[in-house]
Amino acid sequence: MKARDDLAGSAGSNTEFLGKYDTVTPAAVITPRPKDPTPVAEPVPEPVTPEPVAPANPISTPTPVTATNPVSSAQDAFTDNPYGSSTPSLAGSGPSFDPNDPLGGRDPLAGDDSKTGMQQTSATVSSEYTGTAVPNQANQVTPTFPDTPTPTTNESGVADSSTCDPSDLDGYTSSYQITKFGHVLHWAIVSPTVVKIALEARHGSGAAAGWVSVGFSKDGKMSPADAIVGNLPDSPVAAYSMSGYDAASITVNKNLWIGDASLVSKTNGSLIMMFHRSITDGVAPISTTAPTTVIWAFSLDNTQPLAYHGDKRRGSFQVDFSCNGGGGGVATQPTTPVPAQGTTQVTVGSSCPVSTLGQYDHQADLYDGKILLHWKVLPGPVFQMALEAKRLSGAENSWISVGWSNNGAMAPADAVVGNMPGIKAYRLDGYKFAELVNDTFSLGANPSVTTSATGSTVVKFSRRNGDGGTVPINLSGETYVIWAFSRGMLQSFGYHDYNRGLAMVDFVCNTAPTILMRPGDNVANIPGANVNQGSDAGLTPAERAAKESRRERRRARRAQRGAIFRSWADAALGLPNPIPSSQPAPTYP
Repeated sequence: MKARDDLAGSAGSNTEFLGKYDTVTPAAVITPRPKDPTPVAEPVPEPVTPEPVAPANPISTPTPVTATNPVSSAQDAFTDNPYGSSTPSLAGSGPSFDPNDPLGGRDPLAGDDSKTGMQQTSATVSSEYTGTAVPNQANQVTPTFPDTPTPTTNESGVADSSTCDPSDLDGYTSSYQITKFGHVLHWAIVSPTVVKIALEARHGSGAAAGWVSVGFSKDGKMSPADAIVGNLPDSPVAAYSMSGYDAASITVNKNLWIGDASLVSKTNGSLIMMFHRSITDGVAPISTTAPTTVIWAFSLDNTQPLAYHGDKRRGSFQVDFSCNGGGGGVATQPTTPVPAQGTTQVTVGSSCPVSTLGQYDHQADLYDGKILLHWKVLPGPVFQMALEAKRLSGAENSWISVGWSNNGAMAPADAVVGNMPGIKAYRLDGYKFAELVNDTFSLGANPSVTTSATGSTVVKFSRRNGDGGTVPINLSGETYVIWAFSRGMLQSFGYHDYNRGLAMVDFVCNTAPTILMRPGDNVANIPGANVNQGSDAGLTPAERAAKESRRERRRARRAQRGAIFRSWADAALGLPNPIPSSQPAPTYP
């Protein structure tokens, strides 16, 4: 070990150079070394305590500061008031605003019961529901209203709808107050097939004209559901089918009859949407013997059609339409023609080929004469259908399906799946096995899966439009039809892989069917779809030629792969051994 004589000094220096096995000797005591019999103890400096230096940005506990404008944007986003105003008392009794905790201790991802430590106050609302105008952060006038009430519930947890009130609107007998700040549903049963409905939204003075909506759902969810929407100032009142939660899933509903529809804006800020509707049509028909689940929503944004309503401007409840409140006078009959009970008149054109199966009228060739869809239109309308797979060998070990889609995708969609000898209706919520859900529409009295003498597999069923399901058949245009089959038992749902296709079919035969995808196609040829291959702008002729050469090679590879897949599908539909032994079909749970 190195000699330490030249390192004598302060204790701190000795400590810094200690060896692995040295021990620390207190600085005030010097142990004599053999070669230095008279060591002199050096004075030990007294420790100096440094003066504390304040950091440039001290972290201290802030003192809560009362907001100068109690209607802050941070509070507005998480209050129960659907109009975006926290409505604290202007006299200072409202909650204080902590800049380090703008949510007031509230979890923004939790439900309405998560107000932990946030004092709630409400403004007084006049009998005219005009509210108290308070300027918000955008210097706009927003009406203030009490918090959204919690509906009274019975033992089953369903909003109590056993009673109703008299309606104060002329021509309506009954009403149900949805919210205490001014949304009321009025109705009157006109006939066994028609009900007259009005949704009154008392937005209050200063409220911008947006849109209001009332819908009908089996489970209180936004999808699947039927909805009637009124939008000011340009769009008329119309019926919509909602098959999802985005704008693309909201389409005009041709399967729900409404008549005498109007939207009136009053000087006090109220919007009243009035219409007649068929009791029996739609995804969720109105019951006259039991409570019906009703959904509602509105938006104050009039800058764009059907602007998002937000979390606090929608809800659901149950109401018994058989309840007669005894007010408002006698309900008037609609001036527009009313369809017969449970039926919609359909005029069938002549653009579809004649069915080769005797009991059906029309057919669509979905894949080169190998996959055929047959149907017949009955009053209701009821569609009797048959999906025929020519010479599908090993049908007892295969499944085959046909479905209806809003946008041509596999999900969301309704589908009928046949597997010898069973048949069942499903709702496709996604692309995984777990997202295959039992659907609600009926398949008729005698659905079946049979094999003909020529080896064809035929799946037969009936479907009544509006009788459940997510995607009804379009009665005034084309409907996306998807199909698939696979070797594999129905219980395990072997993956269809390349054995799938897509077509547009006009079930009332005003236009001929159009094939959009066949087995082996990489993408569907959906009209209007935007396929972006990249821009060639700024490329030199040589670079552009090289890029086009790469594209051509990719197209050739896709075509070659598609030809192989189609040959396998053709083999499955025509040969004893559907898949070459060297290329087994993949099956997945």
